[in-house]
Amino acid sequence: MDVNSYTSTNTTLQKRSDMHLLRKFWHVGTGLAGFVAYGATNFSLDQVGRGLVFFAVLALIFESFRLKNPGLNRIVLSVMGPFMRDCEKNRVSGLPFYALGVGVALTFFHQPLALLAVLFLIFADPISSIAGLRYGKRKILPNKSVEGCLAGFITCAVLTYVFTSLSVMPFIPEWKLVTFSILGGFVGMFSEMASVYNLDDNFTVPVFSSIGLSIINSFLIIF
Repeated sequence: MDVNSYTSTNTTLQKRSDMHLLRKFWHVGTGLAGFVAYGATNFSLDQVGRGLVFFAVLALIFESFRLKNPGLNRIVLSVMGPFMRDCEKNRVSGLPFYALGVGVALTFFHQPLALLAVLFLIFADPISSIAGLRYGKRKILPNKSVEGCLAGFITCAVLTYVFTSLSVMPFIPEWKLVTFSILGGFVGMFSEMASVYNLDDNFTVPVFSSIGLSIINSFLIIF
């Protein structure tokens, strides 16, 4: 039984154009589980970040072995198939990029901004995808629609407002909070859009968002 015969008998390997809600629940659940695990340990965010980068390297090595070994690939597909896309049966999956993106953000950027960028990845990425697939009518880039981008912007703006309110209010004026939230929405939206250039959004969203939020924060001095 080869990989192609697996996909012909198991419909769980879905295409990027499919809704694939199970993958999106996995995406959100993995991120939230990471927050819970962090809260239950005494590790610092720097240590978590470095650990995730190390894990990403190991995952990339494993993925290389998987793609070169049909038997190992069949085992991985049989176990993880419900969470994988059809294109990932013959190329690196999104997991290493997820770990690498979060790890780089937590390791190299100011921690509150890095955490906010990770929240963008956990929530805004799947929400914008669902909105684009369900309601997207006006394409602006390959696999990107006005509706999906708008959903991503709103989600990131709301996340920024709530996260910042809980973190620093009432120590900053409301106008700064609103401005930071709106700009944060744009940062998250554009970070997700950058994935069209052969970059995995699991990497671009946390890293590019951390960069953008850091630039905005240097002017507004929120954190």
